[in-house]
Amino acid sequence: MEKIMTAKKTRVAADLAAVMQRFTIKRLLSVAALTLLLSAPLTAQAEDQRLSPGEYKRIQQVQSLQVEARWQEAKKTIQRHLKSEPRPLLEAMLWRSLAQVELQEANYEAALPALKKAWQLEQLPEQEQLSLQGIIAQLMLQQEEYKKGIPLFEDWLSKTPVTEHKARHYLVLAQAYSQQEKWAKALPNAQKAVEMTAKVPTSWYKMLVGLHSRLEQWPQAIKVQKIVVGREADTMSQWRQLALLQYQSSLSSTKAANKASKQASSNKVRKADSVALATLRMAYERQLFNQYSDYQLLSQWLNANGLPYKAAQVLEQGMKQPTLQPSDQEQLTQQRRLAQLWIRAKALPQAEAVLHQLAKVQPEPQLLQQLAQLQIRQQQWHKAERSLKQLLAMSPNNYGDILLLHGITLVQLEERDKANQQFQLALKEDGSKQGAKQWLNYLAATAHSS
Repeated sequence: MEKIMTAKKTRVAADLAAVMQRFTIKRLLSVAALTLLLSAPLTAQAEDQRLSPGEYKRIQQVQSLQVEARWQEAKKTIQRHLKSEPRPLLEAMLWRSLAQVELQEANYEAALPALKKAWQLEQLPEQEQLSLQGIIAQLMLQQEEYKKGIPLFEDWLSKTPVTEHKARHYLVLAQAYSQQEKWAKALPNAQKAVEMTAKVPTSWYKMLVGLHSRLEQWPQAIKVQKIVVGREADTMSQWRQLALLQYQSSLSSTKAANKASKQASSNKVRKADSVALATLRMAYERQLFNQYSDYQLLSQWLNANGLPYKAAQVLEQGMKQPTLQPSDQEQLTQQRRLAQLWIRAKALPQAEAVLHQLAKVQPEPQLLQQLAQLQIRQQQWHKAERSLKQLLAMSPNNYGDILLLHGITLVQLEERDKANQQFQLALKEDGSKQGAKQWLNYLAATAHSS
């Protein structure tokens, strides 16, 4: 089970990575939203900041081109005006306009330096300067400049009225912190985004699950994952995730319970495992399983909870799924496990059937011996005799013991002469001498009665 659980735990991390990929800062940055922040009327600014008539005319020329969406012409005009070394106020406005053009074309890399130059000149009105700071910070985060971008963005949020805060702002921060693997800082921002949204997208809840999992906050992760399952009840991956989280929670509870008595710890483990088992069984009953490992994991959990017969049924069903069958080598491994489950469930005919098929493919000494012992337990003497004969031809390490077992089987088949021969051979092997003597004495004592 450890191998499967390791793979499943890896999948939890992979799921978080996949969810966070959906929330890349580039996707969260809406061109429309950013350009809207840059669309304050230039006329009012011109009056307030006392541009000269010539400067005002230049800005009006640029603005007209932007209104008509003639972006390339606007860009060339701005660049021409910038080469004329304008005064700081006009220069700031031109850089601001150039950034707006670049954003319209989603050219974030070119927009960022233009915005920085406009902002660093400190010529625009206070509110405009603040808006520029927010946009610059978001673009820096998009370009993975986290060290400077995060504090700059948080400073912008602290200076901005709460009524102007948007959920996407906190998602940007959650994404940025996640990229730095600072899960404890990413989580509250993701939670804030969820709290601010009336109709929360399912993907946001998945992000919360991933962050709680990274912090090993299993109860919280389980609570949110149940919301996801409720929304995607026909998706096996969500049921699998819930069961996994419940299993991890049980492990965490076990560690905490180690301070108590061993019995109390054992009871806690059983209860927690039962919760995960119940979740996985529910998905199984809904016929949602879409991976062979789902059947394998459920089988192992059922067996661990004292249900070997049901465990064998589930594993056998998984092995019969045409689209989910494991590799040939894995198939053989699972057949061995299936046989052991049937044996534990005392379903000897089923166990024998599986071992018989295995012996055809891999006639190994240990396998043939196990098959023969099963046949003997069911008093299938003819079958057992054939299996033991095949086993003896392989000269197994416990050759004497197999000779003895073969002789006993022949006695049951009333082939006393052949049995005597086997006991005589067993008499020559270390470890089986005493048993051989006893059976030879038995044959001698019962010779007349037979």
